[in-house]
Amino acid sequence: MLDRDADLNTFQRKKSSRSLESKASIHTFFLRDDVSRMTTGRKQTITVRKKKMQKRLLSDTLKNLHRKFGSEKSDNVSYCLFCACRPFWVVAPTDADRATCQCKTHENLQFMADTLYSHGIVVSKNIEEMVDRTVCATDMKACAYGDCVECRLTTHPTLKSATEEIVQVVQWSTERTGEEERKTITLKKEVQSTESDLVSKFQENLFKFRKHLLTSGGNTVLTDSYGKASKPTSA
Repeated sequence: MLDRDADLNTFQRKKSSRSLESKASIHTFFLRDDVSRMTTGRKQTITVRKKKMQKRLLSDTLKNLHRKFGSEKSDNVSYCLFCACRPFWVVAPTDADRATCQCKTHENLQFMADTLYSHGIVVSKNIEEMVDRTVCATDMKACAYGDCVECRLTTHPTLKSATEEIVQVVQWSTERTGEEERKTITLKKEVQSTESDLVSKFQENLFKFRKHLLTSGGNTVLTDSYGKASKPTSA
C-alpha cells in the first residue's frame, strides 16, 4: 500500500513537472518574432493586474499556430491549454491595430532591427526606443525633421563593428506580375546583405523614420525649435 502511494506521488510530481515545462514552452513560443511582432506605438499597451506590457500582434490564427507548435514539439498539447497559456499582451490584430502604421517602410525597418539584434550589433529591437536614442527631444519638430543641430547627425549606437559577413534579412518587396507586367504583388522575401551594408541602410532609414514616427497618430503635438506648438503633418 505504501509503495503504491509512493509510486502515485512520484507519477503526480512528474506529471506536474511536465505540465510546467509545457506551459513555459508555449509562453516562449508566443513571444517568438515569427509568431508575434511587437507594436511600437506608445499607446499600444495592455495592462493586467497593474502589469503594463507592449502589445504583440499574432502573425496567424491561434488554430494555425497551435498546429505549428505541435509540429515542432513532441508534447501533445491540447488547443485549450495552448490558448490558456498565451501571454495576455499577445493578441490577434484588430481593425484598429491594422489602421495604425502597418506600412512597408515601418515593417522593413523592424525586420532590419530584428536581424541586427539577433547578430548582437544593437542592444534593442524596439524601433521606437531606437529613434528616441537618436534625438535630443522626442517632442521637438526640429529633431523629428532633422533640423536640430544637436542630433541631426546622431546615429544609433552599435555594440560592435559590423563586418562583411553575409546575413539574411526579411523585407517586403513589390514585384510586377503578368505578361504585360501591369499588375504588382507584395511579397515578404529574404534578401542577402553584408552586416556593414545593413547597418548603413538601417541608420539611414531610422533617420527618415523620425518624422514618420513622431508625427503619426494625429494626437501628437510637436513643438518647433523655439518651443512653439506646431500641428503635426502627415509623413
